[in-house]
Amino acid sequence: MATTYRIAVIGDWESVMGFRAIGLDTYPVTSAAEAKERVKELAKDGECAVIYLTEQLAREMGCRYIDVNRGLAYERGLLRAEYAVDGVHFYPDGYFHVLENLRPWLVE
Repeated sequence: MATTYRIAVIGDWESVMGFRAIGLDTYPVTSAAEAKERVKELAKDGECAVIYLTEQLAREMGCRYIDVNRGLAYERGLLRAEYAVDGVHFYPDGYFHVLENLRPWLVE
């Protein structure tokens, strides 16, 4: 049987709770110190494949924020038609664009 991993989102309550509606595990925190502890706990249990931090929280924690979505959306935030099937799910070119945004950090 395939292993199932969770995706976690950590940040202020207003920013993270919407992600619960799409099935992500949400962890509202009120400080960078609390977030660091939560990240350690989630990393230690090994059940999360991805741990997202809000941009503001990442800045407070001294983490590097990488905007992998840069160039994928119109100014209003909707995904560009050439990258998404339905405005949400990527075509292969959308994933390639994310990879290109990540590439400078992967070779670092």
